Amino acid sequence: MPFEPKPFKKDAPEFYTMKGEHVRSKSEVIIADRLYAKGIPYKYECPVLINGVVFHPDFTILRLSDRKVLYHEHCGKMGDSGYVKDMIDRVNKYGRAQIYTGDRLFFTFESEDQPMDIGWLDDFIEKNYR
Repeated sequence: MPFEPKPFKKDAPEFYTMKGEHVRSKSEVIIADRLYAKGIPYKYECPVLINGVVFHPDFTILRLSDRKVLYHEHCGKMGDSGYVKDMIDRVNKYGRAQIYTGDRLFFTFESEDQPMDIGWLDDFIEKNYR
């Protein structure tokens, strides 16, 4: 179904996926392109209402094997303490809505010093999103 994506700031970098979606980072391009290449249906930053608050998970994924809706958050600034604090708060909000890590909520992480491992990402997608 169509949805209104989260707006970008006017000076936001121009990162695009193979599907032509505007995303916020090079790592999100990689994740989106891997999902797309593997035939995993997803939406980028599709709004979801959780306990009266609108969230825009990085990826909302439909796992075809059981038709379960999953959420994937890419945490790309783990070296930034303010960002980490915000992500912890976000994880707690998901939990209060009974959206639990490893069940319907999944994460990838990286920092400036430790980039995302693409080989691991491919394995992760196969294990969790098929």
